[in-house]
Amino acid sequence: MGYALGIDLGTTFTGAAIVRDGRAEIVPLGNHAATIPTMVFLRDDDNVLIGDAAERRGLAEPARLAREFKRRLGDTAPIMLDRTPFSADRLLALMLRQIISDITERQGAAPDVVSITHPANWGEFKIDLLRQAAQLAGVAEAVFLTEPVAAALQYAAGERVEPGEAVAIYDLGGGTFDAAVLRKTADGFELLGRPQGIERLGGIDFDEAVFTHVRKVVGDVIANLDVTDPPTRAALARLRQECVLAKESLSADSDATVPVLLPNVQTQVRITRVEFEDMIRPILRETIDSLKRAIESSGMTAGGLKAVLLAGGSSRIPLIADMVRSELGKPVVTDAHPKHSVALGAARFAASVKGGALSTSAPAHSAPAVEPPVIAVAPMPGAVDSPTEPVEVVDPTVRRKAPAREPIAAPPGAGGGERPKRPAWIWAAAAAGVAAVIVVAVIALGGGGDGGSADVGTTSASVAETTAADSSTTASTAALSTTTTDAVAGAATQLTDFVDDDRSTADGLVGTYVPQLAAKYVGLDYEGVLYGPVEILNEHSLLRGAYDTILVDGGEYAFTMGEDNMEGWYLTIVPTSFATKDAANDWCTSQGFDTSNCFARLFMPPASAAGNVECGSYGGACVGIAAAVWSSDTLYVSYLVEGFDPIDCGCDGTYHVHFFFDTVPVEEAGMPGSGPWYAWDADDGGGELVFTGLTTENLGDYAYEDGAELCIAQASYDHTLTDPSTYYCVVVPGPGA
Repeated sequence: MGYALGIDLGTTFTGAAIVRDGRAEIVPLGNHAATIPTMVFLRDDDNVLIGDAAERRGLAEPARLAREFKRRLGDTAPIMLDRTPFSADRLLALMLRQIISDITERQGAAPDVVSITHPANWGEFKIDLLRQAAQLAGVAEAVFLTEPVAAALQYAAGERVEPGEAVAIYDLGGGTFDAAVLRKTADGFELLGRPQGIERLGGIDFDEAVFTHVRKVVGDVIANLDVTDPPTRAALARLRQECVLAKESLSADSDATVPVLLPNVQTQVRITRVEFEDMIRPILRETIDSLKRAIESSGMTAGGLKAVLLAGGSSRIPLIADMVRSELGKPVVTDAHPKHSVALGAARFAASVKGGALSTSAPAHSAPAVEPPVIAVAPMPGAVDSPTEPVEVVDPTVRRKAPAREPIAAPPGAGGGERPKRPAWIWAAAAAGVAAVIVVAVIALGGGGDGGSADVGTTSASVAETTAADSSTTASTAALSTTTTDAVAGAATQLTDFVDDDRSTADGLVGTYVPQLAAKYVGLDYEGVLYGPVEILNEHSLLRGAYDTILVDGGEYAFTMGEDNMEGWYLTIVPTSFATKDAANDWCTSQGFDTSNCFARLFMPPASAAGNVECGSYGGACVGIAAAVWSSDTLYVSYLVEGFDPIDCGCDGTYHVHFFFDTVPVEEAGMPGSGPWYAWDADDGGGELVFTGLTTENLGDYAYEDGAELCIAQASYDHTLTDPSTYYCVVVPGPGA
């Protein structure tokens, strides 16, 4: 009675499906639903509960409940359940072990093959941790595949996809977003280009948006509650669940009502679909941008796709289909049960690994769901040694090396007044993510310095000092580490994965000030610690897991320390955008930190943008634009000059720059022309080469039109252009793009 099992181990919910006799079906895991919450509860007798039972017990004892721990995979900081430390991979192992045990009991035998899905943008480091979790759960040779591939396999089972046809996958789950382009082959699907993803975006963020709406409507009553009171905690948990139900009902109805039954208020809050869509539209725009990047990376155009497949439970929101269809102009298809498509596809893949439909004389069946039994927490090693023969990770995708990031094209000389060529770089404009100031607590890890330069002494309080109980953060003072070669290689891979994952967020910070918490490079000897990949990863993971920081490669952007570029440096940044250095430093101070620990850094443009200049014959002066992004209602433009310092004092012999749109003839962009133009110098930018004179309110005053290019030229003290044939222009994103 053989069968194949597929498990969709999600951030917020976990589902499973089986294939028997060529027929795929969902296996109910919960008492009231096919999926169960991805939660683990530690009882006081050191046994654990998972799923619905864990969620119920967690209402009364939240300190013993772990949720959303999939986001913490690879984080060396422990997840504390009461006073017991757990790693994310161990918690995943506990989930897997109980799920497989339950299904084995219901099906009468263990599965022949188990496949487990993971986000498409995970690197080998995280996949290996997931593999170890499966081994801890007793699955010696599980097979793994990406969530978009699983969704595509399920789609292909019901919709004919010819070899050579390509589909784009838009997979929005409870906690993560994935986008990928897959092409049908004779044997399955192959991955085209580089998948894109946003690890911390999903349905739980939409739930929080509804909850925030309710808080605003009822005023301060929620803030004034005593959350240490058990009945109050239970009432708040019920309110959050009502917010989830309201969100889900808005996919089918035009409005919903959230009952608010708290000790100090009993009322109802109405929310309309229009209001909800306005809340989440900026966030969804980020997912559309990721999908477009995935399509671009694949080397295809939207017109070459057969369709765009929506997968994941959160993709049922009607606005998503509308936005995808509007942006790409392609048919949008949705599985009948998008919440289950990944698990069903995983089961189909497991069956194909076994060799087609598995034969049995008995029909597939699912026993009624029962209360999850208690799991005894057996001692688990911190790591599992790899077997002599490596476990084969079977995946129907053919992973191709991601193409190198295209440098910004440096335009040729624009002789005879010819317009300089536009740069090839696609401007990042994650306005929704940048516009909102992310209020996070900053741990005292950072370094002194100004602007784009950094001080070597970037850690005034080491991670080891901050978490003295965590021996994993202790580094050797005589060598990089006694860590194994595999661990060092894995840490280096994870650092690269973090940088890749955070690049789109980083691009949206260019030209603004952000708090920096740490900066390290391999080989840095600081305060008795010689930093290698493991030590850098430990420090960053602690910050990332607790405070949502991002990791940036200093050499990829034009960061400098003194006159030296920061090639090889890893910078830990809080992705909070401030207009001025003082504002960022004030924020650090408001959090109770000295600016030597949490300090403002100007986020520099990509280093590859250094060639975005146009040079003229007048004194060899050059002007250019490196990047332009919207943050809130201001356009932040990082510009470049060579051969002069921009000073606008009206003093003979000084030069500054003029910004103008290409809707204004260049001969009108300086005296005696009528303009309009915007005169700017370094002092206007707080001593930095950042132009912030354009806002959503004054764009019209400077002849802006949709699709217009922003140009820069050198001007003399009397506002005449020194060389009207030398200027540089780029397309900038529209307001709110």
